[in-house]
Amino acid sequence: MVMSNNYIPQTENLSYLIDTVEELSAVCSDGSRLKDEIVDGVDTLIRRINTDAGITGDRTEAVSQVDVFLQEHGDPGLSAKNELSKVEELREQNRRLKALLRRKVEYKQQVVQLNSEYEDRITEVMLHIRQFKDKEDKVKFQTMKECFAKVEQAQEREFEAYHLLVRNEEVTQKLAHELEQFYEVFDKNRANDIKAQTLASLLKETNVGGDIQK
Repeated sequence: MVMSNNYIPQTENLSYLIDTVEELSAVCSDGSRLKDEIVDGVDTLIRRINTDAGITGDRTEAVSQVDVFLQEHGDPGLSAKNELSKVEELREQNRRLKALLRRKVEYKQQVVQLNSEYEDRITEVMLHIRQFKDKEDKVKFQTMKECFAKVEQAQEREFEAYHLLVRNEEVTQKLAHELEQFYEVFDKNRANDIKAQTLASLLKETNVGGDIQK
């Protein structure tokens, strides 16, 4: 399985894909184990045939053992009523054992090839998923960035409005103070005018009295 250079850190849940890969690996391991069992079984049968029955001795038991082995692995074995000689029986069983081994080897090769193809496809799917998610995350990030920028602009406008409000409040208070002082001066001037008029009236009355005495 070849990993792409465009690797994106995993953030999604890929447990199902991982379980599938593990299951395929287990099937591949079972195929390899089955092949080894067949090879070991054939070796054991050959040694038992050569040891127990001898080269020219009675091979009935050995033939039966091979038949049992073949049947355990999907081969019907030889018929008990076949007309083959013992040597021909052994040759036929040997041919069937070779065919069985060849089928199992081919099966293992197919499983290995299938497993490799599945892993490549899964890797490709995972890459597409991660690329899609990376693109989606970038879009979300850009959207959030734009939202934060708008919020920041709104906060700046709010601060400017608050600053202007404070400034206006200061100006208003200053104007109120100036008006208060103005009215104080105005009231004083008005009081002075009244006093001046009163004094003028008194002076006028005083002058009039003087003229009468004269």
